[in-house]
Formats: sequence, structure tokens, C-alpha cells
Amino acid sequence: MIIHLRKSSLLPAFWRQSFLLGLLIPLSLSAAPASQPATAGFQPNATLAVIPERTWQKVAGFAPTSGGALAYSGATFDSVNQQFLLFGGGHGDYWGNEVCAFSPQTLTWKKMYEPDAQARYTNDNIDNANGKLKDSDKPYTRHTYNQLCFVTSSASMFIFGGCGPGWGDIRPTCWQPHDTWSYSWKDNQWTQLAKTGAPGGVGKACCYDCKRDTVWGFNGEDGDLLCQFDLKTKAWSRHPVKPPICKFGVYNLQMLYLPKSDRVMIISNEALTVNPDSFETQRFHLDKACGKGGLAYLPDQDAALYVSLPGENPSPDVRVEAFDCATGQWLKQEVNGLVARGDVWARLQYDPVNKVALLVAGNGVWAYKPPPKFTPQ
Repeated sequence: MIIHLRKSSLLPAFWRQSFLLGLLIPLSLSAAPASQPATAGFQPNATLAVIPERTWQKVAGFAPTSGGALAYSGATFDSVNQQFLLFGGGHGDYWGNEVCAFSPQTLTWKKMYEPDAQARYTNDNIDNANGKLKDSDKPYTRHTYNQLCFVTSSASMFIFGGCGPGWGDIRPTCWQPHDTWSYSWKDNQWTQLAKTGAPGGVGKACCYDCKRDTVWGFNGEDGDLLCQFDLKTKAWSRHPVKPPICKFGVYNLQMLYLPKSDRVMIISNEALTVNPDSFETQRFHLDKACGKGGLAYLPDQDAALYVSLPGENPSPDVRVEAFDCATGQWLKQEVNGLVARGDVWARLQYDPVNKVALLVAGNGVWAYKPPPKFTPQ
């Protein structure tokens, strides 16, 4: 639309300027790009789209790495770049420290880089203070448990501590570093955030709080403390909780941030939530709770999906349960097709584009289509 205003117009100069400004402002606002969600630009995969509700389906094989990477190790889901990121190894199971990425768009895996050579793992080249090899720019091989999560604000995978190299003559064996790192899939690069201060021990857990842009951690040993990593200052702090989380073991934990109820969920041999402002805890009974299972948040259902597989877990069977955040109830679900074994740790993640839960097991990648609303099965 073109509008002509003559100099001889009866409109005074101020009115003419105001009239033009009134036209230009709406045009400029409509031209401004709208804020795009993290899932913008990605299309659902046709195979994942037709999975029936409440059903598990195997959609891909295992990652291009050793199966030893699954021993006591987890993963996370990059919801900005739509990549399932697997990182783990250490101890006597596998020496590699590569990241493997699974794309739900193509249902294919990619090894992001070659691992530090096993021959470089020597006593002279181990730098346990920084959790890496002296001649490397990435964290060394380790069991990651549930000690990783995805930070949306920086589009990076966050990890801390774990159980490092522990085979042969490498000393000290099974070192437990107190370091903190982040990995960018886009840049294919690791960055050390801190070399000290992280919760010690093995089998710990963390989760990303999108409301406060912070990471919460728990080590299971200090039952009265919730740990926090400040992403701006790159420092860890401890916060007393009440009543104390006193029934937990020293390892095997899961953590998850529940955004709508603004609570942090922790699971080991019991299930509870923590208020991130008051640090008050609340218990929610979960039959045969075990921190070796998997835990993923489903935003459309406002529910937490819990999966436990046969192996070292107390239950001999596959267990699938959903925690309804609105009612605080655990709802047992039918297994419906899932055939896998082993500890899950953080290898159960939610894909917001395809709206499925993804589970990486030793026999491949499994996808689960949740119902619009969970009910007891």
C-alpha cells in the first residue's frame, strides 16, 4: 500500500508525521520475526508417527561403538538440534570417550569423533584433577550414570564426575573426578566448566531447571543437601533440604525437573520431589523404586515416564509406570512390546518433535508413543 501526502495537505506537519509513524509501526511489527520454539524446522519422522499409542517399537540398532559404553552410563536428548547424545565408558567395560548421536529424523547413528586412543591412557598421561588425558581437550572415558542432562539455554550436554578409567596398571583405578563439562553437538566440541566442586562418588544424578537456568545435582550420600551448579559463575553450591532425604543409598539415582509443578524429582529406593525455592521434600510411593531405571518428562501429559528393565534391578520383569504430576499418583502401564535388558540410567529421553519417548538399550533404539492422558493399566 502506497500513500501520498502532498505538502499542501490540510494536515499539519506534526499530524502528517504521526500519521506516517502510525502506519509504519504496525508494518514493522508484523515484519519482525516471531520467537521460534526449539523444535522449529524439524518434521516428524514417518516411522515414529504411526506407532500406536501405549506401544513400544524398535526403530534402530545400537550405536557405532562398543556395547561396553552402556555399562553404568547414560545419555541425554539435545532438543535444540534433535539429537540423542550417548556418552559413557570407563572402568573395565570400554575405554572410548567418544560421543555418539542418534537422529530421530533419519533413525541413524553417527560417531561424532574418534575416541582418545587406548594407548594414551598411561599413568604419565592421566590428569585426574581435570578428568582428562594431559594431551586431550575432552573428558576421559567414564561411567556417566545419570550424571548428565541437556541445558537448553546453551544447547549443550552437561556432565559432571562419574567413575573414570580403572583397568590394568592405571592408577588410581576407578578414579572419581569432581569435574564439570559441557558438549556442543553443533560445534562438536567439549568445554570444561569447572575442575572441582562437583558432587563426588558414583551413580549420582542431575537435571536442568529451565525456569532458573540452573542444574541441580544429588549425590545420595549427603541426604540433607541438594547441589546446584550456577551456569553463569560456573560454581557448585549446596542447599539443605527438609526433611532430609535420609533413606537413599550412596549411588543409583535419577533426577528430573518437572516444569509445570516446578519441582525436582529424585528416585532411588523411594520417589520424592523437592521444591527448588523452599527445599522442602515430599514423598510419593513407587513400588520397587530403583535408580537404575530411566526417567523422562512428557510435557503434553505433564507426566514423568519411569522404565525399569530386568538385569540387576530388583524386579525380574520390564516395568513401565507414569507419574501424574497433577495428582501425584504413580500409574502402572502395560509393557506392550518392549523387549530389552540392562540398566537404563539416563538413556530414556523424550523427543518433542515426534512426541515419543526414546530408549537406547543394548539391542537397539526403542520408541514409545504415550497416550494423551495416562490411566492405570
